[in-house]
Amino acid sequence: MSENLVVSKEVLSRLGDVKKAMESLLGREVSFDQVLVALIDVYTKGGSIEAGRIDMLIDMWEKLQSLEKRVSTLERLQTQSVERQEAQPRSVETTTKAPERAHQPPQREVRPTPQVITPKPVQPASSISEKQPQSQQDSFLRFLEDVVVYPLDKIRKPREQIEKLMKENIVSIMSVGGEELLVHTPSYQAFLKKLPIPISEKQKLSQRERKLLETLSEAGLIYEDATTGLIRSV
Repeated sequence: MSENLVVSKEVLSRLGDVKKAMESLLGREVSFDQVLVALIDVYTKGGSIEAGRIDMLIDMWEKLQSLEKRVSTLERLQTQSVERQEAQPRSVETTTKAPERAHQPPQREVRPTPQVITPKPVQPASSISEKQPQSQQDSFLRFLEDVVVYPLDKIRKPREQIEKLMKENIVSIMSVGGEELLVHTPSYQAFLKKLPIPISEKQKLSQRERKLLETLSEAGLIYEDATTGLIRSV
């Protein structure tokens, strides 16, 4: 039995990106149902997130994006090579016709306007490599926005990059039970703006919001007010 699922354009676009990535990886077409099943299998298992499988997803995204850029560069180089090959027969044709003009009666020579074909500049390999770190950072931020909270010791990024994101108010570090957690700051601030909310509505929150609620509670940043029945920020 099928059910209709209504999603935003942003979510549909992201599902489309994941679908293309899976098709590139598997070498065959997949449906949106298969995409959703794969995402659910990767992101959830018994209500918790498996760090190892999410690390694998990040690696897959970064490798696929790097592969896409390389394929794009090879296609561009191949197109330029074809254009240069098409230009060569024109010069040969001009050379072969020159002797024929010598046998014709003298007449006013009408020279055709020469055609100059300028090959498109080839993008240096160094330029391609410079764009890859930015692409990898975008993938990392999209991942963190999806999970909201992630153990800092599981992040395989240099500390200076994390500190740069902290200065830009994109991520925050929270210490919970002796463990440092990396938190997506915009999601964290947006959640605090919703407070206070009734304790009874806690189960209506999304999975990512419940995870954030649990983290903030353990960090002592929010609490449940038994008198008013509300969840409040400290």
